[in-house]
Amino acid sequence: MRLFWAVLALFAYAFATDNVDLESAKIQARNLNLASDTEWRVLLHYSGSRSQIDDSRFFYAPDGMMDAESELLATLEAFYAAPPSVPPSTPSLKEMSTHPFDTHALCRFPARLRFLRAHLSLDNLPDVPCAEYDKMRAYLNPKHLSIIFPSAYFNSPASLFGHTFLLIEGDFDSRLLAYSLNFAARADEQRENGFVFAVRGLLGLYEGYYTMLPYYETLKNYKDTESRDIWEFRINFSEHEALRAFEHIWELREIYSDYFFFDENCSYNLLWILEAARPSLRLRDAFAYHVIPPETLFVLDENALLGETSYRPSKRTVLGLYTSRLDFGEIATLRALASGSVQPETLRGDPQSDSLLLEAALELNEYNYIAHKTDKDSYTQIAHNLAKARSRLGASPPVVAKTPASPMLAHRSARMFLGMLHKDGAQSSNALTLEARIAYHDRSESDRGLLAGTQIEFLRLMLRYEHLQEQGDRVRVEDFALLSLASFVPHSKLFSPFSYRLFLGAKPILDDSLAPYMQVGAGASAGGELAGVDVLGYYLFEILGADANDALAAAIQTLGASFDSYPFKLTFEASNRLYTTKAVENDLQGTIHWQFAHNLALFGRGQWRAWQNVQAPKRQRRRDCVLVGMRVYF
Repeated sequence: MRLFWAVLALFAYAFATDNVDLESAKIQARNLNLASDTEWRVLLHYSGSRSQIDDSRFFYAPDGMMDAESELLATLEAFYAAPPSVPPSTPSLKEMSTHPFDTHALCRFPARLRFLRAHLSLDNLPDVPCAEYDKMRAYLNPKHLSIIFPSAYFNSPASLFGHTFLLIEGDFDSRLLAYSLNFAARADEQRENGFVFAVRGLLGLYEGYYTMLPYYETLKNYKDTESRDIWEFRINFSEHEALRAFEHIWELREIYSDYFFFDENCSYNLLWILEAARPSLRLRDAFAYHVIPPETLFVLDENALLGETSYRPSKRTVLGLYTSRLDFGEIATLRALASGSVQPETLRGDPQSDSLLLEAALELNEYNYIAHKTDKDSYTQIAHNLAKARSRLGASPPVVAKTPASPMLAHRSARMFLGMLHKDGAQSSNALTLEARIAYHDRSESDRGLLAGTQIEFLRLMLRYEHLQEQGDRVRVEDFALLSLASFVPHSKLFSPFSYRLFLGAKPILDDSLAPYMQVGAGASAGGELAGVDVLGYYLFEILGADANDALAAAIQTLGASFDSYPFKLTFEASNRLYTTKAVENDLQGTIHWQFAHNLALFGRGQWRAWQNVQAPKRQRRRDCVLVGMRVYF
């Protein structure tokens, strides 16, 4: 009996000690006002008065999502909670452990623990072995962080902004074995198309999750499957800061936040990780209403965070490099080799030429497999035969892709324009114009650092101010774009992508009155480099719907071309429109863009428009206009 009371007294003393330590920590936290500390609010992802994490599993307090102090006190209670009396299970690096030890607060929230230990006397915390966390930390051994930028993907309008994710680097022999951290909407890619994804992403109807994968698997998706060139930027963090980033990443596993395409997106949510690693950073403050992936690179650069840069060409870029050295007869042989319909042993030409063909066939065979154009067994057998034949030919100079202009050389996404507009016609007029655009790029601008031939604009508005003798001062909307998309990807010897264009907004129609306007079309493009100038030509067949007095629709045929040699870019476009009202309109316009500084450019546009009624061909009307001014990017 005495032994029973002695044990009971020991447990009571231990319980009382824990309570004393817990209450002491709470008092210290209140006295220091730790809940208002910037680092604590960053760890909770607080923006304003509320956390931007929408998953209740991230919080211990019922009101922790909206009360930082309540969550701090609840976290302290969770830290002092008794551990279960069972041994830890064997941890797995691919799946989260559900063992009670690994789910204890001391194992779940290492970044919170580090922060509270730095400010409070956390005496007599329970001894909880964190097997899963310790093993993953030892495996990764975080020493460096890099931000990875896959360039725009021309087949998906939702991806024309590009993308960003983080790379956690340790002692691996190859960077490919390091782990990437991605934040993305969890969507059903089998059942939802790009349009549905864009709409739901705009409305925040997806849950976004942080996911970790080996870098080689992530590259397989972006570099090979989606044919996106990859830019890698080392972040100027110390090993200590890289470890702090990993600690917070650990806390966010399988925790979701509502995903919004324009602000709380892939790039924005990575900034929380960087601010947790270095709490003095205020990266998110640079963004007010939207976060575009390339803009995050500019913000990191402004904070002196970007270091060593490297470039990885996509599978499609590498294939283009090979095929540029082959004639059309060799391209036919290349296709046959890659499909297995012709065996490598049939080649009896020059060793250097055969080496080039075999290397290109290896790349094309892999591309076909990634694109699901061949099955795994066929891919493996063809690759084996090609590699075996190539090995017999010995070494040859490697085919190396030319490094394009870095995305850091591109213009900023927001734009202001101030200029003069002159219109000739039945009544001549001169007007001062002011234009503002939220994002991001149009085809009249320099493509340096961007995916050439693409356009994506969101919320662009041009106003014109003019003084008329009879009407006095007047301000009118000259042009409005809610959304403008275009992708002019040239045909190549191997690929024949279609080009497309979409416009939603309002434009002057026929008699120069502003009208709601929708235009969509598709066609083909061709282009290449000529004497150091990037040349692009295209043809589109488009349809238009508008409302100018009477309902109008039109069939449009368009020919266009552009000539880009930084800092100058010229574009030309001619179109013919046939309206249902039997009006015919011919339109010819050209632009010149001179980017004389990184984010400053002079711009000019000339346009000639003439229209007539089919039933009265002699009654022709004309309207010419010239626009000149300054573009400022920020």
